[in-house]
Amino acid sequence: MLKRSFTVMTAGMMLLAACSNGGTPAANEANPLAGGATPAPVPEEKQEPIELMFWNSSSGGTEQGFMDTVGNAVKQKFPHITPKYIPTGKGTLMPDLIAAGTTPDIVMSSLPGIFSGYLANGMQYDMTEQLNKYKLDLNQFEPTTIALIKQISNGAMFGLPYGSNTTHLLYNRDIFDKFGVAYPTDGMTWDDIYELAKKMTRTEGGVHYRGFASSLEHLEMTNQLSFSLVDPKTKKSTYASDEKWRTFVDNLVRFYQIPGNGVDDKTVSQAAQLDAFQKEGTVAMYAGIVVPAESVTVNWDIVRLPEFSSARGIGSQPYPSYMMITGTSKHKDNAFKVIQYLTTDEEYLTSRAKRGAMSAVKNPKVIQAFGHDLPHWQGRNILKARFPEKLANPSVYTEFNSVALTKYTANMNAFLTGKIPDTNTALRMMSEQADQAIADAMKK
Repeated sequence: MLKRSFTVMTAGMMLLAACSNGGTPAANEANPLAGGATPAPVPEEKQEPIELMFWNSSSGGTEQGFMDTVGNAVKQKFPHITPKYIPTGKGTLMPDLIAAGTTPDIVMSSLPGIFSGYLANGMQYDMTEQLNKYKLDLNQFEPTTIALIKQISNGAMFGLPYGSNTTHLLYNRDIFDKFGVAYPTDGMTWDDIYELAKKMTRTEGGVHYRGFASSLEHLEMTNQLSFSLVDPKTKKSTYASDEKWRTFVDNLVRFYQIPGNGVDDKTVSQAAQLDAFQKEGTVAMYAGIVVPAESVTVNWDIVRLPEFSSARGIGSQPYPSYMMITGTSKHKDNAFKVIQYLTTDEEYLTSRAKRGAMSAVKNPKVIQAFGHDLPHWQGRNILKARFPEKLANPSVYTEFNSVALTKYTANMNAFLTGKIPDTNTALRMMSEQADQAIADAMKK
């Protein structure tokens, strides 16, 4: 998942941006979703031909991809609206658009981009008035995705979830068959998977097989223990203060300490570990967020993320993406109607689900359609693995999470490759480096 590094800002700057955002209510003003008074009715916009500009905070999207998944559906549902997509890249970052006077109406963003592309540039808009006017029921969404955006919005509602993701465990059927070992199953604990990893780490026929690999970053961001990276009050990292971190780090590190399952500077990265599973075919199990594409020839299957013994039945946290109206938009009602359609319409979401798009609604019809039109998903445990019975409660997400995450990743990589001797040292270094990086970012 591609993410740009972003410039963080202080909480005071966020409030200032919110208050100067063309009539945008501040997060702590009367808000019916947070127990305040009902706002005055919003006047209807005329159904005259308009253009709605969409911008995605992540790089890599194309106009054709946007039209295939979003734009054409919007045109069909709202004939008076012409959707226009602004691809993210050189010259089209949010500051560039602001300088050119071409700010979008709708921002599409994963969690980090909400801060870097949306809040940091004063684009936020509280859509509470539209939520009440059009009587949108938030209970139809997976509750953790709503709790997360409310937390980021400080009680307001800056967006609605249009997609989501969970982490899971992939495994290579052929390697398990080769060694005569039973496949992993839903509901296994991390201890169970650890024992499997030991069995599957061996050399056979001149080929060295590793039992386990992972995406360290995604397991952390969607951690099942619901710990946060940064304390929102102190603006300090939690690496040294929350004991759950030790549980989490010790659990992961032991897999890489299995003789023969270690990594070095070339094989420790997220990309290298994924390649070892789905390209080289030498890893038996991989924990992460990716589902292999049709071009992947490895005979894979999928189960739910292993559970901690202290948190049985708890899956990962969700990793949602949101659609948000900008404070500068001149078509807020129309923008809201489009977002409401794209995030809740059963027919549209079912169509997307069939092609593998994971939405954030609890609608059983949409969920059951997941992956139906993808031949390479058939016969695999996709539905159960991707939709845990219970998601972990969301961590507190702050504008400094990405800064802290870089220090976690760097020090975990150093720990796994033998440059850091123990968990205590790793957590201390994460904490010291993250706190300094956050302090430096706050000065900016």
